[in-house]
Amino acid sequence: MRLFEFREIFRFRDRPQGIYNSRQFQYCLFASLDTDHAGYLRSAVHAQRTIRAILDRLRLRAELVSDAATGGFEFIFPYARGDRPRSRTIPYHRDASRETRPEDDLPQGGIAMGYGYEHVPGFDVRFRDGDNRLRTPVMGTYGLGVQRCVLALLEQHRTPDGVGLPAIVRPFDVLVAAQGKDPAVTAAAEQVYDDLVQHGISAALDDRHGTSMGKRMRFADGVGVPWRVVVDRESADSATVRLRGARHSGEPERRLTVADLRGHMARRGREECTDQRVRAGENTGANR
Repeated sequence: MRLFEFREIFRFRDRPQGIYNSRQFQYCLFASLDTDHAGYLRSAVHAQRTIRAILDRLRLRAELVSDAATGGFEFIFPYARGDRPRSRTIPYHRDASRETRPEDDLPQGGIAMGYGYEHVPGFDVRFRDGDNRLRTPVMGTYGLGVQRCVLALLEQHRTPDGVGLPAIVRPFDVLVAAQGKDPAVTAAAEQVYDDLVQHGISAALDDRHGTSMGKRMRFADGVGVPWRVVVDRESADSATVRLRGARHSGEPERRLTVADLRGHMARRGREECTDQRVRAGENTGANR
């Protein structure tokens, strides 16, 4: 039996405040109940693969540290302020005989963990086996920290200008900005925005006339919007737009029709999905 739950956890002890070590945080908790230790070990491997699949979807790099005998494991990622270096992960602190190297004490951040739960007999939870005998199940408990995933995303996808989040978590794919205060340009920008949304493209409309175009582009860089569409006076006259990539992308500015813009976004979306599948395959191979 495998059980899943999303819930808030409260940690009532002194820890640094912030997104990484807050007293209140969101967690995905799950547990396995098996008939014997061998079944628990299989469930622990299943939990590892489940977490790895989630991290691959988020395009997060994390090292799996595990112990085949006890089923204990942790996923850790490089982080200078982390609290889980390799030498403090479950496989190490549950087996004092493990040898550590100097690099094992480098700061790391823990994203997820799993271990066997030893207190099931205290709850008097039992089941009947095939021979109708009452037995105590073997329980495994696992957890994936939501805030810690957010921190890892910000750490691993940061750019000189902000952050370049993967498609599955970034707020928008396109920022549409109207240049100037001409009502015709504003109306054209709204039409471009509506067209993109109607075709399933995640877009945001920035019509803040009191904010310079430079500030709006920096805002897009800061929150990780990879493409920005500028609608100007020529756009209103010719039904074309200026497409820009994020500052760090190296993409040249180009002028496109709205139809060509949709085609460009669809093509880049497919390329990103292909790249994600390739990365996931590489991680799966390394995990084996």
